[in-house]
Formats: sequence, C-alpha cells, structure tokens
Amino acid sequence: MPETVFITGFPHLLARSLTRLALYRGPDHRALLLIEPQHQAIFDRFMEELGGEGAARVRPLYGAPLAPSLGLDEAAIAALTEVSRVLHGAHRRGPEAVRQNQAIFDAAFALTQGMPKLARFVLFSTAFVSGDRAGLIQEEELDMGQGFRTPYEQSLFLVEQSARRFMPHTPITVLRPSAMIGHSRTGESSQLNEGPRELLQLLKHHPTAWINHRRAIPFNIVPVDYVSRAAWELALAPEAESRTFHLTDPNPLNTHQAYELLRGLMRRIGERRADEGPLDRLRRWLGPSTGINLSQAVTYSCAGALELLASAGVDCPSFESYADLLIAWLARYEARF
Repeated sequence: MPETVFITGFPHLLARSLTRLALYRGPDHRALLLIEPQHQAIFDRFMEELGGEGAARVRPLYGAPLAPSLGLDEAAIAALTEVSRVLHGAHRRGPEAVRQNQAIFDAAFALTQGMPKLARFVLFSTAFVSGDRAGLIQEEELDMGQGFRTPYEQSLFLVEQSARRFMPHTPITVLRPSAMIGHSRTGESSQLNEGPRELLQLLKHHPTAWINHRRAIPFNIVPVDYVSRAAWELALAPEAESRTFHLTDPNPLNTHQAYELLRGLMRRIGERRADEGPLDRLRRWLGPSTGINLSQAVTYSCAGALELLASAGVDCPSFESYADLLIAWLARYEARF
C-alpha cells in the first residue's frame, strides 16, 4: 500500500537515508521532510541527488523543531493527515539537550493527534541511554538507576520515558542505535559532523585509551545504512509495536582492533605539509566530546532486533568490511581543504 511518511532530523545522514529508502520501497510512497529554512541549500542539493522522479515525491514542510507544532503552518499540518508513519530523529546536543529534546518530542508527538492513518511512530533514541552502566544491557531496560555522561544521553532517556507512557494507546517503536558512522557501501557521511568526527575525536583526544589495558572494551559503532534499513523493517513489522530495539553491532571489534584500523585510516589520509598532521588539519571540525565510550565494558544485546530482521535479510556489516570505503571518503573530503 502507498505510504506517506513524515521524517524529522534533516539534514543529518540518517534522515536522508530514511528518505531514500521510503521512495525506494514503493513507486507511490511519499516523504514529508521537516526542513528548517537555514537548510534550504542542503535540501536543494538533496533533491538534485534524488532526481526528478524521486524529488517529485518529496515535500518539504518548513518549520522549527523547538517551536510549538514544530513551527509548521496550517497547510503543512493539513498535509500530515495523510501520514501513515513518523520517523522521528530530530535531536539537539549540547548543554540544553534535556529541555530541547523533550520539547521537540512533545511537539512531534502532539501532531500525531491529527494523523488518522498513523500506523507507527518510530522514535530514534540512542543505545547510550544506558549512561554509566557496564556489562550486558538488554533492549527493554531503561531506568536502572544509571547516571549520565552527557545531557544528550539524559535527554533521550527522558524522551523514552515519555514514549513508554504513550505506548498503551499509540503504536510506538523505540530504536537505539549506537554511535553511527558513515554509509557502509559508499563511505558517505555528513561532512565530518557525524560518524567520522567521532572517530577522529577519539584518535585526537584519547590515543592512549586505545592501546592500554582496555582491549576487551567493545567498540560500539554501526553504519547509517544498517540503521535506516533496520528502522524501516521494524517500522513495518507488527511484532515491533510497543517495543524497544538496540541497533548495534552484534559482533563489535574491541578497542585495540579498532585502533589498528583507524591508525591505518590516518596513514591513508597522509601528510600534505611537513609541519601539520592530518589531525591538526581536521581539528576545526572536531567538537569537545564524543558519544563512543572507551572507558566502560558495555555490551548491548540486540537479540530482539536480530530476530525480527533475520527474515528481511537485514544484518549489520562488520567495521572491517567498510573501513576502506570510509577511509577513501575521508581522504577525498580532507583533500578539499
């Protein structure tokens, strides 16, 4: 059946990947994208990438995530009456994340009251709502008395609590990816502000943590295409309603193995000037913190996700299988500067 999906979180790579999949899954599928006016140029380029037929099935809804009703006007809100699935990934990081992400979720969820065809509301959270816990983390666990390393982790913990309160009367699925890296088949990322930045931050700020006693700590990353493919399957699966799933690597590398691969990444980027290394050249894109945790031995059970995704043939690629593509993408990006 034709689907009309409402996707938040543009221009992040996940939102773009979810949009492409929405159009691919059916010739009559349509996507409504929440677009902030300052992202108009990025949206225009994205439409060019999709081409005429694909772009014709995408409608921008201009708004502001932190405003009531996501800042949408009456015409945009009227368009939402045709929506059958919401894929909500619009989040903020930073010191105000707790207030901001709750406000964004509340506004997005309130709009579902005007969606008579709604079959599923998919909330993208993060595996790192586990906070400072260690050991095995189960998918349905949430409040286990943990503390939080960042306001972002705490914010999505609180948003998940809100979502659980609505589950008895709204079809909700919560998805928890670990740290998302670029596309496993192309290496693509959103400049350096998503997965590659995470990796470069670790090499820059925590180099000794990779090669000391923490060799057994899992390196919890996933490629964005796995997350988007899994999200679509779970958004459609009746068995996924009112459940929470970890979208994590079931067989992650340990930190020492990841370090060896990433050290090779930096060698491949190479030196362009004798007095400045790749990390120095890239430092202007690096933020102060990272979502990837090297200090705790955390294993995320993804048994529920694997069970439902097996029949669809969706599995998580190993980091080794796409590291070369990521390296090549980073090298091309770095060469522009």
